[in-house]
Amino acid sequence: IGRLAFPLFWLRLAEGYFHTRNLRKYMIRVALLALVSEIPFNLAMSGQFFDPRWQNTVFTLLLGLLMFCFLDIIRSRSDPVRLPAVLLQILTVLASAAAAWFLRTDYDVFGIGALACFYYLNGRIFKSPLTADLWACFCLFQEPAAFLSLLPVAAYNRSRGKRKMKYFFYFFY
Repeated sequence: IGRLAFPLFWLRLAEGYFHTRNLRKYMIRVALLALVSEIPFNLAMSGQFFDPRWQNTVFTLLLGLLMFCFLDIIRSRSDPVRLPAVLLQILTVLASAAAAWFLRTDYDVFGIGALACFYYLNGRIFKSPLTADLWACFCLFQEPAAFLSLLPVAAYNRSRGKRKMKYFFYFFY
């Protein structure tokens, strides 16, 4: 189920990034969620309160948000298709992937690659979340169940959900 759900988290993270009114608060909420969910994650995965061998998926999402910020800075300060800007963007994605691998976050390099797909395909080039989800699933070729996430993404109408439900879903996760 997690392999089906995580591409949906990527989609919502990218949508949240592109539409948030307060990026700082958004990042703080994701960081707090990463910290709060680490103990239950560790208990479920290794039976220990602290396990440095594997961090939960929300840390991957947090690294993805940081990557989005750096990519936007690079793209806003220069022509995003000129060679120096392209190289800086590639280095940013590679540095984010290296950080995920070094910190041992769930989905590590593949998660960052998939998040980069959502950044470029969903938020910047194509307006279809299905296109981004398809590319993200290809980034997870070792996780065939991720392709099932194409079904709910295809039904996604890009409209905002009920605001009062937001914290319920944070708690649920």
